[in-house]
Amino acid sequence: MNANFNESKLHLCLHPKLSNLARSVQNQVQSPMPIVVSSMLTALSTAMQSFVKVRLPIGMTIPSNLYVCTIADSGERKTSTLNLFMKGIRQFENELIVMNQQIISSNKSKQIVWDLRYSELMKKLKKAINQNDAGNIDVYSAKLRELESEKPIEEQISRIVFDDATIEALTFQLGQSKVGGLYVTTEAGSVLKNMTTKHTSLLNTLWDGEKIHVDRQSGSYDVDNILSCSFSVQPDLFTEALGKKENMIRGSGLLARMLVCYPQSTQGFRSISEPFTNFDLEDFNTRMKQLCQFSINCAQDQKIICLEFDESAKSLWINTANDLEARISEKGRYQSVKDVVSKFMNNASRIAALIYFYLYGDENEEVTSKIPESILHSSIMLMGYYLEESLRLFGEKSEEQVRFECAQSLFQYLARTYNPQNPYPGIEKQTICRNGPRSIRKAVLAQIAIDELVRDGYLYYYLNGKPLIYWFTRKWFLENGHVYPPGYYPSC
Repeated sequence: MNANFNESKLHLCLHPKLSNLARSVQNQVQSPMPIVVSSMLTALSTAMQSFVKVRLPIGMTIPSNLYVCTIADSGERKTSTLNLFMKGIRQFENELIVMNQQIISSNKSKQIVWDLRYSELMKKLKKAINQNDAGNIDVYSAKLRELESEKPIEEQISRIVFDDATIEALTFQLGQSKVGGLYVTTEAGSVLKNMTTKHTSLLNTLWDGEKIHVDRQSGSYDVDNILSCSFSVQPDLFTEALGKKENMIRGSGLLARMLVCYPQSTQGFRSISEPFTNFDLEDFNTRMKQLCQFSINCAQDQKIICLEFDESAKSLWINTANDLEARISEKGRYQSVKDVVSKFMNNASRIAALIYFYLYGDENEEVTSKIPESILHSSIMLMGYYLEESLRLFGEKSEEQVRFECAQSLFQYLARTYNPQNPYPGIEKQTICRNGPRSIRKAVLAQIAIDELVRDGYLYYYLNGKPLIYWFTRKWFLENGHVYPPGYYPSC
């Protein structure tokens, strides 16, 4: 079966170390695998975006920050999953709060001392002016000019996570921080619905890693920083927001920059188990804290690490880019989501850079090796999933695509609900219409899904069977890692 049919195996696109981590977290929290992988990418981006850049084979240098958008119903454990991966970063930020308080106190003390010196000089200057003392006027004027040059500059504080902030507050606070931040919103439906052209422009510019100048009545400021985003939204709210602001959200290019997923629900198939210590996750969060500290150090030293691809990875990059270009032609598969395709290799390169530095980057040594083909290939496979999700959610669907998606939903449903204790597993169409995925509960769509899996050799039925039951084939058992029950039915 095509990997796209089984999103529960999405982690297999990753390097084995990260794949094992994703699997262990999925076992722990039992959220859909795409939510697990997206949460992991969010944490990686947050920890390294401030100092990791990547040079593309076409000569451009781009940042490594990611925008992630997860569409899922309430109860799918979106927030719980993200919190597991963000634990190390949150702990580091709690330590930053103490440091920030010390910095603020120091800034205040320096300013008080300077203000007192300034006040005293002004008194002396005024006295000299009143007495028409030309000599002292020149002396105190010179001392004031010298004091102006010594005016204390506020040391920047560091802030990483911005929870449910307004876009205006986000950009202002990001501009005051030493390092890049993560914009987390669990109310993305409301945020997207209230988007303005100014908001999408700001977010697009921050994704591109470019400097922003903001003018306000209260004063102007610059934002020369980087941003990652984690948008969580329920399906109905996302549909509503997109319906009202599609031209703005998608037409501006913001949606094309996002890694969007709307995974199959795991609700109803989760079981409670004894709590356990997830050592893979503990190692990950320890590494995240180390990378956050390194990010602060790099900001102080104005250090940027720019990664490059090795020769075989460059060839893969170019070949993939050319292949995608051919697929956005008038009759190409991705013609209706060519905006997403235009950012595909950019996002794939960012993911590859983040994964490479997480696995092999050494904060104490200069990076001399280059991103290998294997890591870029994994990133391209992962981006393939997000591209297919965008096509499913936003693209114009051909008959072939409708049949593919129906079959995909049914295949995943059967994989989740299979009970090895049942020696003769089979399913009726009415069961699918009653209990199956929402997207195929209509009889006509359920039949399309069944027909596709029969055609592909995953289901089998007897013409004269009453009621008509669709049985799993040997191929289905093998691809889902189950033992084929002896005497189940004749080979087919």
